[in-house]
Amino acid sequence: MAASGVISKLRVEHALASMSDAFVLLDSEFRIAYMNPAAERTAGVSAGELLGATHWEAWPASRGTEVERRYRQAMLTGEAQHFQHHYVSETHDLWLEIHAHPGGGGLAIYFRDLSERKLEQEGAARIERAYKAALSNTPDLVYVFDLNHRFVYANEALLTMWGRTWNDAIGKTCLELGYPEWHAAMHDREIDQVVATRRSVRGEVPFAGTHGRRIYDYIFVPVIGPGGEVESVAGTTRDVTERQQSEQVLRASEERLRLAQNAGQLATWDWDIATGEVVWTNDSDWIYGRAPAEMTPIDRCAAAVHEEDRDATTQALQRTLEDGVEYNHEFRVIWPDQSVHWLVGRGKAIYDADGRPARVLGVNWDITARKQAEDILRNERSRLAELLQQAPALMALLRGPDHIFEVTNPLYQELIGGRTVIGKPIRSALPETAQQDLIDALDQVYRTGEPFTAHGHSIDFARHSGQPLERRYLNLTYQPMRDADGNVSGVILLGVDVTEARKAEEALRQSEKLAAVGRLAASISHEINNPLEAVTNLLYLMQTDQALSPETRSYLETAQSEITRITHITTQTLRFYRQSTRAARIKVRGILDSVAVLYERRLRHADVTLTVHSRTLRPVMIYAGELRQIVANLVGNALDAVGSNGRIEMRERPATDWKSGRKGVLVTVADSGHGIGPEIMPRLFDPFFSTKGQTGTGLGLWVSKEIVEKNGGRIRVRSRQQEPHRGTVFSVFLPDLDVQEPISSSREYLAPVSKAPVNFGIQP
Repeated sequence: MAASGVISKLRVEHALASMSDAFVLLDSEFRIAYMNPAAERTAGVSAGELLGATHWEAWPASRGTEVERRYRQAMLTGEAQHFQHHYVSETHDLWLEIHAHPGGGGLAIYFRDLSERKLEQEGAARIERAYKAALSNTPDLVYVFDLNHRFVYANEALLTMWGRTWNDAIGKTCLELGYPEWHAAMHDREIDQVVATRRSVRGEVPFAGTHGRRIYDYIFVPVIGPGGEVESVAGTTRDVTERQQSEQVLRASEERLRLAQNAGQLATWDWDIATGEVVWTNDSDWIYGRAPAEMTPIDRCAAAVHEEDRDATTQALQRTLEDGVEYNHEFRVIWPDQSVHWLVGRGKAIYDADGRPARVLGVNWDITARKQAEDILRNERSRLAELLQQAPALMALLRGPDHIFEVTNPLYQELIGGRTVIGKPIRSALPETAQQDLIDALDQVYRTGEPFTAHGHSIDFARHSGQPLERRYLNLTYQPMRDADGNVSGVILLGVDVTEARKAEEALRQSEKLAAVGRLAASISHEINNPLEAVTNLLYLMQTDQALSPETRSYLETAQSEITRITHITTQTLRFYRQSTRAARIKVRGILDSVAVLYERRLRHADVTLTVHSRTLRPVMIYAGELRQIVANLVGNALDAVGSNGRIEMRERPATDWKSGRKGVLVTVADSGHGIGPEIMPRLFDPFFSTKGQTGTGLGLWVSKEIVEKNGGRIRVRSRQQEPHRGTVFSVFLPDLDVQEPISSSREYLAPVSKAPVNFGIQP
């Protein structure tokens, strides 16, 4: 029996060792009792290194994951577990198919590496996405008919041509979609023909859609099912209107050339090198202004050539004789009436039996009109270049995928501070644009060939050496420039600097707001402060009555105190709305205190604790009203987030912008609220985006960000939704408008946005 047991054990071990799947045996404490070779290969270690270790010690990245939960469930319930898991550690990145079978007080684990299959599936998914993207974005019309001649698929280009939506078009026949009867009947016959013959059908047909009447080239092909039967008919259609027009123009041009040749507008010649005689097979009058008899021997031909071109023409013929190259040369001739004409000469040497040139056969034709057109074109280009320099808009020409500057006009040079950029890629010529979306837009235009337009686009330029980046607002258009083959070869940049107009709009908007707030403040002062003053005086007179009991006097003192507090609140409210259009040197703590007073009633009603911390001792030069507006908006949002019994902290301290080196003040507003989800964070500063339903306008954070960036500052946000450190921190840096200092290593700097979790209650 003992020998039989040993043999049985050896057979089991042999079977496990021969398995292609990995096998691991765990005891009741999840310690590794056995690993087969496949498991060793998958883990990348030998069994001897892991035997006796727990599963979590061997593969620490599996702790706390679906693997641990399933293993413990199998051990607890006695039920086998089957699942897939993506195991990622510093040394492994594997997709595993795992089967956990409880038994004998432990677990038998079978697992298989699915990584290659997953990669194949991901690759297939990418191909499918690319296929769908191609169908959606191709200018060709792509569609599929079922066997009842109804559309079951139509890409976006076809829907646009129809002027219909997917739901309005799919499931209908050509006739139901408004095709003329003859057109719909023709396609019905062609679909039946494709199904019957299993062969494609091709044709051209006119159609009047949303693009007007166009000529379309189309092809129908059978879609063969798994059983070999035709299950549908697919088709593609291309607009060939321009191609047909071009072909018509080409045919007309060829006909004109034939007529020209027949009319004798070319002069062909045969030069005998030994005798020097030239035989003209056509009348040479039209080319040289001389009869054929006057154009032989060769010296007479040379005498008719313009003296400035004579040597070059002789050298071109000599190269043909000596090197065997084709004669191809442009030159001028002087007619007997002294008029100048441009000719092209082309010819080829004919060799004798000894390999020596014996004759040259050639042709001449007049290109005077072309030369005149080239002169006109050169003059036109010169005029356009002059217009470019004098144009009242920013203009630049960037060539190639690296966007190398080829041309700029004075206004564009003024925008970039007069830097030398011609011949340089934009990334090295204007390095400050590398981190902005300017180059991304240029790349997109060059890649897609689609123009890009933006209004009021903000770009920061280093316009002056040693100075911080200056923000400019531009109305921009990037227009693709194409070569003769229609390929995008560059981008034309056109724009207008609207910075001053934007500033004027901001000033007007601020003035209108100030006017409205001023009227409100005057009304509040008249309607509230005057009655409060009367009540204060009456309370004072009542307190002078010596006959008052101590209890009554106590009540009057309390009333006096509350009236004083109301007066303080109205004064702070008036101060809150009294904004200046000029920066002033103020202490930021006063701004925070005024916001705290404004929200005092809401804070008390919601039982929310608001604390203010200040580390800025000296005043800073900022726009107090705008800072107050920003902080009030952030505190209001924090109140909405924390609910009852929450906490809000406002802090301010001196700081330095690590990018520009500008000194200023950093104001943070932190709350213990529910945090901001990752799906909301990218849209947080979008205009009209709100999570408050009908009670929110979606403008608060957008306006705050605009104000901060207008003043050269930055606003950042960190948030966490998980306990114990749940909450949100907004940080606003505003530069001191009266300080322009370089970065100093002895001061605190405003670091980039941290990805660390928010820890409410610590120093933000």
